[in-house]
Amino acid sequence: MKTETIQNIQEYEFKGDEHFLLDANIWLYTYGPSVFRSEDKDHVYNDAMTKMINSKCNLYMIVPILSEYIYRCLDKQLKLNKVDKNDLKAFRKTDGYEKIAKLIAADVKEILDLVRCCSSMFENSKACEFLDKFLLCTLDFNDVVIEDFCISNELILVTNDGDFKDCDVPILTANPNLYR
Repeated sequence: MKTETIQNIQEYEFKGDEHFLLDANIWLYTYGPSVFRSEDKDHVYNDAMTKMINSKCNLYMIVPILSEYIYRCLDKQLKLNKVDKNDLKAFRKTDGYEKIAKLIAADVKEILDLVRCCSSMFENSKACEFLDKFLLCTLDFNDVVIEDFCISNELILVTNDGDFKDCDVPILTANPNLYR
């Protein structure tokens, strides 16, 4: 990817007619539990999110991102509560699990108020294309789906994930390893 398509989010001027897909890591920095936050990243991405909202930019969500957000929040909470993943089915029947699920669901509902949910459904032939790209070992499968969704819908990806460095989508990030 050409470096001019990867921009520092702190220097970006948001316009209302723009369309963004925010990666799970951005939602974790802005809405996730405090264990995901770092002073530099959550501040930068919270500021950017405020600018996007104030500029009336279009924010989108797809299932792989929402699923990753929920999984990573749940995984972190299980670790904090010292629950072994092998005991997850039994833990789901406890008040502790219900409390965690309610916290995550509340955050997700706030996120869903800000975005337009879109389908990332695909045909068998497209799934095979995704698998071929996955086999290049540069992106996780979900990241291949995210890249394709951004390309297909002309969206700007907001991410902190360095794995997207060589993707064919415009990117906004606070990760200097991406825009250097």
